[in-house]
Amino acid sequence: MSARHLEILERCNLRLLGRIYVPLKRAIKRPLLPLRQELQRYILANTQITVRQFYYHCISIGLKDFPETSKQAKNTYASIDNQINQARMSGEIPMDSIADNTSLLGTRQWDSIEQLLTFASRKYRSKWFKDQEYYVEVWLEKEALAQIFKQITNKYGVFLSVSGGYPKLSQINSGIHRFSEYHDKPVKLLYFGDLDASGKDMINTLRDNLAKLRVENDVEVIEVALNIR
Repeated sequence: MSARHLEILERCNLRLLGRIYVPLKRAIKRPLLPLRQELQRYILANTQITVRQFYYHCISIGLKDFPETSKQAKNTYASIDNQINQARMSGEIPMDSIADNTSLLGTRQWDSIEQLLTFASRKYRSKWFKDQEYYVEVWLEKEALAQIFKQITNKYGVFLSVSGGYPKLSQINSGIHRFSEYHDKPVKLLYFGDLDASGKDMINTLRDNLAKLRVENDVEVIEVALNIR
């Protein structure tokens, strides 16, 4: 205790009976686990990710063993999810670096019409494809990656269509209506899906159904997500 503290006690007519500060144990700074180190590096490179995205990344680089059963996959996923939550709570990674796909329903309120117009002007996108050689859309199999893709597609005014599995007929039909706005242009669908058997079958189903529904445009479905290399 400093002389200043003793002077204050004396002026207040108080006496010191014992310790007033409990000695703290010196914190042991442990090095980050390899997975947490990789998490920081991966977020630095990608800005925002999903838990599933990092789960696949850890398996692909050998940080986690390839799960042989569904139970092992669930346990591995839960372990990675727990590590990510700990890293967010401790401040190792930004809280908003993990995309949240939770659907939030509600009505946004505005303080003034000027505020609404300012927001709308920032969201405005012209139909710039009218001046392009092709009309382009992005189609995505994994719903969990929608928030990641949305950041890019919104920036360039590209429509993002998410199936969450096999492309549904209503989804394909809606696409055909959008294509018809550019009836004089070929359409390029950039399809992002898995390289496994079901993922390959999904893209074949999409191509078959586009043909059956007799889309007017010349539509080319291009696989761009994964390749064997």
